[in-house]
Amino acid sequence: MHRVWLVVPLAVLTFSAAEAQFFFPDVYRARREAVFDAIGDGLAVVPGGEGDGDHVARQRVHLLYLAGAEEPNAYLVLDGKTRRSHLFVPARTQFAAGQFPTADRDKFRDARWNRPLRRLLPGEAAKVESGLDSVRAIDEFWDVVEPLASQAERIFVDYDAGEIWAPPPLGPTHSASWQIAEAMRAAVPGAEIENLAPILQKMRLVKGPEEIEAMKRVAFITAEGIAEVMRTLRPGQTEREIAGFLDYVWKKNGAQRVNFDSIVQSGPNSMVFYPLPWEKYDTYARRVESGDLLFLDVGAEHDFYASDLCRTIPVSGTFSAVQRKYYDMVVEAADAAIAATRPGVELLDVVRAAAEVFKKHGLDRYEDVVSMGVDHVWGVLPSPTHYINNEGGMIRGVRGLGHQIGLSAIDRAEPNPVLVPGMVFTVEPKLYVTAHGFGIMIEDEVLVTSDGAEVLSLHSPRTADAIERMMRMMK
Repeated sequence: MHRVWLVVPLAVLTFSAAEAQFFFPDVYRARREAVFDAIGDGLAVVPGGEGDGDHVARQRVHLLYLAGAEEPNAYLVLDGKTRRSHLFVPARTQFAAGQFPTADRDKFRDARWNRPLRRLLPGEAAKVESGLDSVRAIDEFWDVVEPLASQAERIFVDYDAGEIWAPPPLGPTHSASWQIAEAMRAAVPGAEIENLAPILQKMRLVKGPEEIEAMKRVAFITAEGIAEVMRTLRPGQTEREIAGFLDYVWKKNGAQRVNFDSIVQSGPNSMVFYPLPWEKYDTYARRVESGDLLFLDVGAEHDFYASDLCRTIPVSGTFSAVQRKYYDMVVEAADAAIAATRPGVELLDVVRAAAEVFKKHGLDRYEDVVSMGVDHVWGVLPSPTHYINNEGGMIRGVRGLGHQIGLSAIDRAEPNPVLVPGMVFTVEPKLYVTAHGFGIMIEDEVLVTSDGAEVLSLHSPRTADAIERMMRMMK
C-alpha cells in the first residue's frame, strides 16, 4: 500500500501566537555547506531585499534560506575556496526611516524614535548569534569582496533572470538582482558570471524536518480560516468582507501576514482566471448570493513559510445537484492525484492520474474550442486533451495540477521532478464550467513521505458532504 493520508490531531497543531519558528544556526549552516559543494571554488553573492528608508521589501527568499536574516540591503557572500560565509548588513539606523528637523538631520539620526526595533548589527555578537563566519557592515562589502572576486574564475549571483516588458524602442528592463549580476560582470571582467538561483531552487525542493513543521503550522492556520468562513458565511456579505475576515482569523491564530492577495470570487466571478480582477482597484466588491458558489484560493504566511489552499463553498450551505455533480468530479480527480503520489513517481504521472478522472467523465469533449467556440469552451485543469489524448508532457506555460510550495507560495524549480520524500506541492484540479456559469477548485498541500503522501491541509472540510455538514451545524 502506497496511499498514506494522515489527519493530524488538532491538539498537536494548536500553536500559540507568541511562538516563533526560527531555525537553529546549524540548519542554515548545513544549507550553506550544500551550496559550497555545488559551487566548488567559486564565489557566490546573494543580495537581499531593498530598503530605501520609506519602504522595505520582503526579504528575498534565498537570503532567508541561507542565513535567516531580515535586514534590508543585506548581502551574503559565500567563498568556495575557504568555505567561509560573510554577511553584510546595514548599521543600526542605515536605510531606516526617520523623522528629524531638516537643519539637524545628522544630530537626530540616532534619536530614540529613529531606531529600528530589531536588527542584526555588524560585529562579533551577530557572528555568534547567526553562526556565520563574519557579520560586517554593508559599507565594507567591496573591501572584502574585491580581493575574493579578483581571484575567482566563476562568480555565482542569485538573480531573477526574467525580463520586464517595456514599450519599444525602450526595450526590456530587468530586476534589481539582475542589475547586480551585471555590475559584478563589469567589476570583474575576467570572471564567468553564473546564476545561483537554479541551484538554490533545486535545493529547496526537498524540505528539511524544520521546514515541514513550519509548513504544517501555516497550513493549519490557513485551513482554520477557511473553516471559519464556512461556519459564518451568509448571503449579502461582500467578497472583500470575507477576505478581511480571513485575515483576522489568521492573525488571531498567529500568522504574521497574508502570503498573497486572497482570491475570493463568487458566482460568475468564480469563472474568471484570478489575476484578471486585480487589474482594477475595487476588486472583490460583489455581494455573495444564495445559490452562488464561493471560490476561496488563499494562504496565510507564518515565519516566512507560505500556505496555498482552495475550497469552493455553496453560499446557501447546500450544493445544487449540478454543482455537486461537478464538485464531486474535482474531489475524485484530487483524490486520484494524491493516491498516485509516492517516491520514485514523476510529477507528470500524478498530473495524469487527475486528468484520467476528467477524461473518464467525458470532460475532454468540453475542451474542443473549434466545435464549442471560445465563449463556450470549458477550462479543465489538468487538461485531459493535453495530458492524456495527446500524450502531452510537463512544459512551462501549460497549467498542470499544481506547483511546489515553501518559502514562496509558488516555488519555481523543475517542471517534472521525480518525487522524493520531503517534497511539498499543491494538488489543485479545477473546472471553469461555462455552461453553468461557475468555477470549482479544490487545493491541498501534499507532502511526499517515505511510502506515500501526507495531506497537510485537511483541517478544513473538502468533500461536499463534509462542507454541507459544517455549514448546517452553524445555521
